Amino acid sequence: PDRPEIDVMRWIAIFLLCTAACSSPRGDEPAAEQAQQAQQAQQAQPLPAVVEAPAHDEFRRAARSSTGKLQIQLKQELSHAMGEGGAGAAVGVCSSKATELTAQVSEETGLEVRRVSIRNRNPANQASVGEAAILAAMAAQPSLADTLVVRDGQPLYMRAIRISNELCLTCHGMAEDLDPAVMAQIDEFYDGDKATGFSEGDLRGAFVVKPLTTE
Repeated sequence: PDRPEIDVMRWIAIFLLCTAACSSPRGDEPAAEQAQQAQQAQQAQPLPAVVEAPAHDEFRRAARSSTGKLQIQLKQELSHAMGEGGAGAAVGVCSSKATELTAQVSEETGLEVRRVSIRNRNPANQASVGEAAILAAMAAQPSLADTLVVRDGQPLYMRAIRISNELCLTCHGMAEDLDPAVMAQIDEFYDGDKATGFSEGDLRGAFVVKPLTTE
């Protein structure tokens, strides 16, 4: 069955509240304690209201198909790179090939397809405030594989990207556990990387699909 929409405005408010809680100074209160309080504040909120969106069923199907195709292609490229050059080679693939494949799928489908994250590696993949709110909802609801929201009549589809196996942790696990060759590649290709420290099952980010706009 199709996934329902989520109340994105509620989650934007929650996300901003939690961001402020994590970043505001609290005297001698440890940063970890602030983060925990922010997480508890988010979890205390009711789950988003749901609304069916039958008018966008065709868009939803196209978005699912395009992101499914991109996900398969990315996994194939990463597996091939690791087989040929080890874990460090996969970082280079993410730096170049992932962007190329994403653009290719967008061109083939006529949809705007992107990858976003709150803890991004590529600065171009930084989630917007609205996208981050949906990511927060996905992180709070592990069963939420994808969702569609409508703002001002325009649909926005997001499909969760989760750390599903040990292969993902090769480049996104705890920094102290990563192969030095992997860390060297991350430092070479990315400035200010935020995409380590994940565990299996964590939300890594999401695919985002929107209709292409012509101006």
